[in-house]
Amino acid sequence: MPGGSGVSGLHVARIACRAEPLAELGDRIASVAWASDGSALAAGSLSGQVVISDPTDGAVIELAAHELGALTVAWSPDRRLASGGQDGIVRIVDRTGEALAEHKGSGWCESLAWAPGGGGCLGAAVGAQVILWHDGGQLETHDAPSTVASVAWSVDGRRLGAAAYGGILWFERGRAAPVSAFEWKGSLLALSVSPSGKLVAVGTQEGSVRVHRLWTGDDLEMSGYTGRITELAWNSSGDVLSVGDADSVTSWTFRGRGPAGSRPDVLGGHGGRVLSLACAPSGRGAERIITGCADGRLRLYSGTDRSAPLAEIDVGAAVASLAWSPTGDSVAFGDAEGRLWLAEVAP
Repeated sequence: MPGGSGVSGLHVARIACRAEPLAELGDRIASVAWASDGSALAAGSLSGQVVISDPTDGAVIELAAHELGALTVAWSPDRRLASGGQDGIVRIVDRTGEALAEHKGSGWCESLAWAPGGGGCLGAAVGAQVILWHDGGQLETHDAPSTVASVAWSVDGRRLGAAAYGGILWFERGRAAPVSAFEWKGSLLALSVSPSGKLVAVGTQEGSVRVHRLWTGDDLEMSGYTGRITELAWNSSGDVLSVGDADSVTSWTFRGRGPAGSRPDVLGGHGGRVLSLACAPSGRGAERIITGCADGRLRLYSGTDRSAPLAEIDVGAAVASLAWSPTGDSVAFGDAEGRLWLAEVAP
């Protein structure tokens, strides 16, 4: 059970974790996601299991498993759930778990993203292909030059970005070829569009972060990281980018003149590799950041002094994935032993 090993009572009080997990999935939880109204959680595990959990009463719905492991889960704005795995299958179910659609691609699926607002279009990275899955069932399949590691929509839902070796490709529905490309001679592992809609960040295999202005492609590079960059998170206003690298997290500000020539804030206190991080949604306490670490600790940071965590709890296993609730008062997280937890977080 998560507890406060080595942490003062004051610190623990800011993160109140339920005594028992919502679900146990048998292996490392690769992905956690909240429904847009906060009424449901989903989690996918390397065991292949995928579940929907009710955060209020703890009820769990077990879904069809992904052979060899589930890698990603994502909710649509209207509460449909998509899951993808190493079997190359993308499945869509409704809130009750009833199957709606399924597509088998070539290669594994490790990233899914629903278009914001209406329209119901799902973007999927399946091997070296980008799939646009329309609400009516129509599929558009686009080839990429290499395995696609991550996909993300522009804020207005017009374009889907796909990160692969060689850069970011941008696709629009109904267009046979990419409408734009931000080139980079290297392997891209993570892709994140700022909530402001102005910037897009990518993490690279070579240990750097590149940030592009979304509609011009003008870019800025932050280099010198010690490992591959897979964890990126924007604050709710889209002007601060946090980056997970080995056993540290840095936050770069894009306010005013931006990060050029400046030093980032460093979130201190990590005792192992940072495996997951997320910024709180808009509203009270919106500048908070929460991180999950290989040392088994969940850490909460404020938006002002980030030299040490406001709070931390010892989970007892590496915190592999996490997600804030839409209201910002709870965090769901999955650990390396396959347990799905829920914690209330004070502002």
